[in-house]
Amino acid sequence: MIGSLGTITPPMGVARGARHYWWMAEAVATLGFTSRAAMDRVPEPELMDDAQQALAYASADFSAGDQALIDRLQELFPTGLGVRLIDLGCGPGNISFLLAQRYTDASVLGVDGAAAMLELAVLALAQQPGLQPRLRFSHHLLPDAGLPGGFSAVISNSLLHHLHDPAVLWQAVRQLAAPAACVYIKDLRRPARARQGRADGAAGCC
Repeated sequence: MIGSLGTITPPMGVARGARHYWWMAEAVATLGFTSRAAMDRVPEPELMDDAQQALAYASADFSAGDQALIDRLQELFPTGLGVRLIDLGCGPGNISFLLAQRYTDASVLGVDGAAAMLELAVLALAQQPGLQPRLRFSHHLLPDAGLPGGFSAVISNSLLHHLHDPAVLWQAVRQLAAPAACVYIKDLRRPARARQGRADGAAGCC
């Protein structure tokens, strides 16, 4: 179940020149823009670094949702995303590949903390030589002061619910986004029945 999208003023010091900030409902609650008591936050494990788990994730069909994200970016930023894009928490590269295919004048960097996920992304890239000059993947665990800044667009899809400290995401945005960058953050919101299931001791899932 996905919450509604909207605009937001970012936390103090977070890339305040960025053109737009978009969020899912859970991100708003956990970052303190509504009462923290209103959301019992249950993060997922930070890394999906088991090889079988990564393969199972990469084999799942997220194509409809992934394409909807790319279409939404074009709707929100009709003049484009600039020439340097970064995909935070890229996993096996689904969004990174679509970004490189849609924005043919841009370079794309996909970053993830799970080596098993990145291995799958690199293998997939080897099958698409036409994208190799503009798309690359790199292993980074946030926060990482070694990541360069100056990106014209910072994209994050379904990373926030893996971060046990949600402020890490906004610190990364501040570090990575160039002035007037495009910033798009998307994440999941757990259905009420899943939150109730956890409160009752059941194994609820987002």
